[in-house]
Amino acid sequence: MSLPATVLSVVLTVVFTIAGANKFSGSALAGIAPEHLNISAKTYRLAGVLELLGSFGLLIGAIAAPLVGGLAAVCLGLLLLGAVVLHIRAGDPFAVGDGFTKSDATAIEGWAPAAGLVVLCWLAAVLIFV
Repeated sequence: MSLPATVLSVVLTVVFTIAGANKFSGSALAGIAPEHLNISAKTYRLAGVLELLGSFGLLIGAIAAPLVGGLAAVCLGLLLLGAVVLHIRAGDPFAVGDGFTKSDATAIEGWAPAAGLVVLCWLAAVLIFV
């Protein structure tokens, strides 16, 4: 695996480990996000588990098995594409939410971060497979 692919995989591993742990652990944001996105808390937790599994796959890919990392990157990109769709259905703008200072549902409005992660995941997959 090339150096750019490895670096991007490690960065995405950190991002998805944090995001998945927040969804799975029941953080304050995990309490309001499912309602905002009109999904069940169980589905939201499942997304967290999938993000954790994907981050593990990216790490395995960076260390030993590039095919696993590439497949994990593609799957995470598809998962985040679903998140973009949910945010658009919820009426969120293409923006970054203010999740650091607000405690209500407006903290998660904005689907730009998810869209950016879709692009980064698929870029990682291209770098790994090429």
